[in-house]
Amino acid sequence: MFTPLPSFVGGLLLSYATSGLLAVQGRVLGCSGVAHGVIGAVASRLAPAAKQAPQSATTKDHGPAPASPDGWKFATLAGMLAGGLLLRLVRPALEGVLGTSIFDTPMHVADVGIGRVIAAGLLVGAGTKLANGCTSGHMLLGLARLSKRSLAAVLAFFSTALITSRLLPLPLLTAADSAASHGLAPAILSPNAAVALCLAAPLLSLPSFSYSRLVPSSVRPLLHAFLLGTTFSIGLALAGMTSPSKVISFFYVPLPVPPALAVPAGATWDPSLAMVALGGLLPNMLVWQKIKGWKKPLKREVWNVPRGGNVDGKLLAGAALFGVGWGLMGICPGPLFAVLGAGTGVGGSSIPVFAGAFAAGGLVAGRVLA
Repeated sequence: MFTPLPSFVGGLLLSYATSGLLAVQGRVLGCSGVAHGVIGAVASRLAPAAKQAPQSATTKDHGPAPASPDGWKFATLAGMLAGGLLLRLVRPALEGVLGTSIFDTPMHVADVGIGRVIAAGLLVGAGTKLANGCTSGHMLLGLARLSKRSLAAVLAFFSTALITSRLLPLPLLTAADSAASHGLAPAILSPNAAVALCLAAPLLSLPSFSYSRLVPSSVRPLLHAFLLGTTFSIGLALAGMTSPSKVISFFYVPLPVPPALAVPAGATWDPSLAMVALGGLLPNMLVWQKIKGWKKPLKREVWNVPRGGNVDGKLLAGAALFGVGWGLMGICPGPLFAVLGAGTGVGGSSIPVFAGAFAAGGLVAGRVLA
């Protein structure tokens, strides 16, 4: 189902979350970077003797970034999971407003195939680690900064995802017929209340609140990151990216291609996600043009924005691997954590298996880079 308005609004929320963290804290809300940072920190605590990959982030116009704790990454990831939980609570009423489902029927391992699920998770995990980003970091923020590396990465992972989705098609799933099929609570909120709750996170994340004197100084950036992570998950759901069927349908854009790459019989193109680029990328470009001349972000002393750099083989290989994994399952890091937080169909679902493979792929790739 073509849903231009919800996808556009979702894109606006994604832009708000990514530009908000960048302008206020000088940090990049890249879902894969956040996830790999958290996974790596947990792994290092479990195995402190393990050799860790060196930090490669640099500050814009300020030389190497100083060592900093990963607390904001934990807070952002927790916010993304909390956003999924919020969506679980408001889903019945919210879907009544949107006129479409925000989650698919759960993809069970037995139906999809354990090999496909594990391969997709490993490829997405390793690919995003090697490419140092995914759809959020490279597309929403990298393209907004006119980064040549991000442009090359986006072209690589979109093209390989498109090809993979056609060569190895995933049976298109159907949206759930009812909340009960996901084990969700029946609608207990009015549509207006559901929308109000979804707007709470972006409104509360305004710097005037999260950086107010009512909040301890050590907690302010964490609270801000948490609320923006929650906002990001809500934006993903409105955009349609928490539905793998919608993502896969977007890959079926009509193109003059060889018969081997033809769209599977009965499948149709859903252009909704193009509205995400319109609502998410264009505002980010305007924000970057405004803030790129600032000496420092609003609430920190330094920028933590990757410098440019050459387009190299590691970037292209990583982006291509990510694209293959994305094309196999229609899941990238951000939606993964939103769906995990919602707990939709976790029992027997492929999502936890995919998540475990994603973590393993990132850790292995991190060792390669060490």
